[in-house]
Amino acid sequence: MPVPISDRLFWDYLNCKYKAFRKLSGESCLKSDFEKYQDENHAEYCQRARESLFIAGAGTTPPAVNSTFKEINKQTLSVAVGISILNNKYSLILDAAELATQSSSRNPVYNPIIFLPHQKISKQYKLLLAFYGSALGHEQKIEPATGKIIFGNNLSSTRVQLASLIKTVGKIEKEITNMIDKQTAPPLRLNDHCKICEFQEICYAVAKEKDVLSLLKGLSGKEIDQLNKRGIFTVTQYTYTFRPRRVKKMAPRQIQKHHHSLNALAIRNQTIYIAGKPELSAATTRVYLDVEGIPDENFYYLIGLVIDDGKSVSSHSFWANDKSGEKTIWGSFLEKMVALKDFVLFHYGSYETKFLKLMGVQYGGSSELLEKITLRSFNVLSAIYGKIYFPTYSNGLKSVASFMGFRWSDHNASGFMSLLWRQQWEASDNDFFKQKLITYNYEDCQALRTVVNYLSGVALDDHVTKYPTMHTDQLKREKPYDIFRQNEFCFPELDKINRCSYFDYQREKVYLRANPVAKKRLARMHKKHQMTLRVNKEIHCRLSMKCPHCSSRKLLKQAVPLARFMI
Repeated sequence: MPVPISDRLFWDYLNCKYKAFRKLSGESCLKSDFEKYQDENHAEYCQRARESLFIAGAGTTPPAVNSTFKEINKQTLSVAVGISILNNKYSLILDAAELATQSSSRNPVYNPIIFLPHQKISKQYKLLLAFYGSALGHEQKIEPATGKIIFGNNLSSTRVQLASLIKTVGKIEKEITNMIDKQTAPPLRLNDHCKICEFQEICYAVAKEKDVLSLLKGLSGKEIDQLNKRGIFTVTQYTYTFRPRRVKKMAPRQIQKHHHSLNALAIRNQTIYIAGKPELSAATTRVYLDVEGIPDENFYYLIGLVIDDGKSVSSHSFWANDKSGEKTIWGSFLEKMVALKDFVLFHYGSYETKFLKLMGVQYGGSSELLEKITLRSFNVLSAIYGKIYFPTYSNGLKSVASFMGFRWSDHNASGFMSLLWRQQWEASDNDFFKQKLITYNYEDCQALRTVVNYLSGVALDDHVTKYPTMHTDQLKREKPYDIFRQNEFCFPELDKINRCSYFDYQREKVYLRANPVAKKRLARMHKKHQMTLRVNKEIHCRLSMKCPHCSSRKLLKQAVPLARFMI
């Protein structure tokens, strides 16, 4: 009997194929706090969206709740919510559906609707909408042309064309069906979803044991597939593909290439490799910046600063309760920066770069100060990328700073957890969560300071760590298979055969150091006897009076030498 595909299985497959197989096999683990929060938030949002649909449909036909599609199809409702679809192919509950405008009362056609509490719509959610559309098409025998996504705090809506997406969904459904039928686990690939997945610790342990390539965060799925075609499946195997190259003179602003194979080599040897010295901006005052926000809403609620003027170190935190407080904390940040004369503003990654640009455009400030901040801001990640290779699987601040010995007070501290803490604070107004966020932000600034201090030491050739350090120009090319050595055989007879075959090859193919007598003998062996042909007859050709093709007598006369033929 075929197993119907549920919406939860389809969603898990989009996020991680290996997770979908584990769920299909009946495995389960305790959900992370972030996943629990997502489920609760989605349930609350669905309730809000359903109430809005009730209000919108109050003037016409009231929508049904938790009904099967057959019941809704008989009543020909304009809007329905909580639609149950169960057959031999699908098993799901659709958030809502609406009657298509051009459908008839005899053959009604419904379009799917899903509720999304986020402010941005990713391709995965569009594929989920198309999956619901495919299930509706299977029930009503007509595929819906469009679908709707209700999203965001303001319950905004957007319409999505489903034709091409349903074709993509059909291919994914075939892959899921093959996985169900064959009961074979897909290859383990770690991805961004692992940070919030319930199987995070289990999968990471399996990945470490198998030494899979997806441990290296910078490698994409296509790159891993290409390496697998070459027979490279582990990080250790990948280390042998690195070839030291001569350093070329590059343009001043040219980005240096990052070699993932060298990163793998650093992990295998537990050595820091330096491919180029980092160039850090010099100033009397160093400012370390870290910003917390909600990316989906383009909302920044916490700005953290650690200021080191060489004599003392001070920290500052600027908190915003809601969107209206953004302008206030931006003004407080500018007040701190205007008091500094000679400074460099360090941050890690592009998130703070976007923050400075967006806040400058949205809330403004002194043009001279904004230009000064832009010119003196420095992305520390750019000093690491392609130049410093740490024995870590990623170049994230958490990985690099943890390698240097820095520890966060909360071992679960991460960007995802900061989103959870913010939502918990908004729901409860408990200062406990607010303080956790401020502490996390401050520790990020201190971690950044630790990394910058190390890079400054590398730039001055004055760095001391518990791990060895080596420059890439000192690396020698490895020969993992030890091909240039004398072969060793289990049986002496094989050794004799090998030496005889090598002797025959050398005698027949290699002549550079051969004996002159052997040269003459080989020359006689390969000499080809060529036949010499001599002229034994002369034939005189008379001049023809007419053309042999057209019989024309208008010929161009000129002296023609006698031709000799050898027969």
